[in-house]
Amino acid sequence: MQYDTTEAKRLADAADKALEGVTEGDWIADYLDHNDQRVVKGPHIEVCTCWHHSVGSIEKEMEANARFIAYARQGVPALAASLRDAVAEIERLREALAFYADMTGDG
Repeated sequence: MQYDTTEAKRLADAADKALEGVTEGDWIADYLDHNDQRVVKGPHIEVCTCWHHSVGSIEKEMEANARFIAYARQGVPALAASLRDAVAEIERLREALAFYADMTGDG
């Protein structure tokens, strides 16, 4: 069965679209505000605040959400680029295999 690269291309394009207009720069899950809510910030601006609604049992989720949001700013473009590189390599290898298959008459 041949791997279909359509979904990988769609995901990379969706990642690019999701990043349009977002705050530039590296994001970090930074300080707790006066309500003990985790603030995610970029180099010069607060990007968002993750709330836990004063419920201690979901404070771990708030922290995890803040880490994920901060990661996404750098991670999503890196993953999209990696997907594109993998698709390009798959296509390059398919072309090479087709060339050799044609030479041997197996194509």
